[in-house]
Amino acid sequence: MENNDILNKTSLYDVIKESTPELLIPDTDQDFIDHRDIIMSKEEYYVIEKFNKEHKPCRILPDGRHRFGAIGGGFEKRAYLKPDGSFKFICRCAGCNEILDVDEALKNTEIGEIPEDYKYYNTFGNFDIVEWTRFKKFCEDHTGHNISVGFMGTGLGFIIVVKDEDNGEYADITNSECW
Repeated sequence: MENNDILNKTSLYDVIKESTPELLIPDTDQDFIDHRDIIMSKEEYYVIEKFNKEHKPCRILPDGRHRFGAIGGGFEKRAYLKPDGSFKFICRCAGCNEILDVDEALKNTEIGEIPEDYKYYNTFGNFDIVEWTRFKKFCEDHTGHNISVGFMGTGLGFIIVVKDEDNGEYADITNSECW
């Protein structure tokens, strides 16, 4: 069996969609209400934005075109689920492969004073009810494993990929029906 056949479990979760409401977690479920948005602090956002800006040249070709295509890309953000339900944030520049561990950066870097009027978006990413149900099912199928979820913005919405970091299995849980 091909390695990609083993790793990509996307089709297992594709049956969960708006047209199969019997499979969905109710959108009134408190767990969904409390966790549909993955929230960052202002300091976490500041460190990620600074890293992204510093690595922008890595994503540009010598002729000025974007190295990773028209929609952007080249900057990967992943949130790693902690046992307490919170997330640890890791970013990677695909241009040079440098990795930013946000927790470590906050410990080892003097951020300085962040201006009060600093505009930041506290949401690392968010799920709709279909994506949340797919995410919960993936976590259930991989109980006891280290799980991460990545969000890549596009002009239409987020592409969301959840991954079992222990065995490499992953699934694209994006609800593209709403695009």
